[in-house]
Amino acid sequence: MKKTLIVLAVLLINSIAGTQQASAQIAGESWLSSFTKRNDTQGVQFGVRAGLNFPTLNGEQDEGNSSYLGVHFGLIVDIPLSSNLYIQPGLYLENKGCIYKYYDYEDGANVSVRNGLAYIDIPVLLSYRIDLSDALQLHLNAGPFVGFGVFGTITYTWSMPGYGDETDKDDAFGKDSSFSTFDTGLSLGAGLSFGKIYCGLKYDFGLVNIMKEDTDYYARKTGTFGITLGLNF
Repeated sequence: MKKTLIVLAVLLINSIAGTQQASAQIAGESWLSSFTKRNDTQGVQFGVRAGLNFPTLNGEQDEGNSSYLGVHFGLIVDIPLSSNLYIQPGLYLENKGCIYKYYDYEDGANVSVRNGLAYIDIPVLLSYRIDLSDALQLHLNAGPFVGFGVFGTITYTWSMPGYGDETDKDDAFGKDSSFSTFDTGLSLGAGLSFGKIYCGLKYDFGLVNIMKEDTDYYARKTGTFGITLGLNF
């Protein structure tokens, strides 16, 4: 009788453990499927985006310009026009600008100027979707954007042999600054969505001069390459 009770207890414990393990597995699969299952409803959907920027400034006199590592993040709205065509307005905070290096012959110093600019960008994209599988879609995006400079810092670094480095900073959009707070251009991009998860690349072509100096020598237009991750709801 005692042995029988022990066997029954062991069987009961194994049964409970197996049930808990199965429940945990089902819960995990359910949580994962909530992100990987595509939402095929034709209503308006929302999403968040964040990623890395590699901005630069383009112009006729852009020798010495290079990009720096920046960020972007924002919100998007997917408005369906058909099963594969969407209008996608958005609101982003974007790092723009560049690093400019030159040699100052007067002071005998190597000079690095980091133009770290931050704009609020409002793109309105036309997004075409191509089904690659039940869960996987290719996104092709294009459309205009307008941007408004909100803050930024110009960092000057002088490197002189035997004297070390010297640094100074200016407000990028201050009264005496060189940068305009208005930008506009064209955004092109492509990406993949797996269920509700989005990963993509984009490039924003600035079409206006963002320098206050109205000459060809000083004219600069923004150019921003971005890598984006996102989640749709």
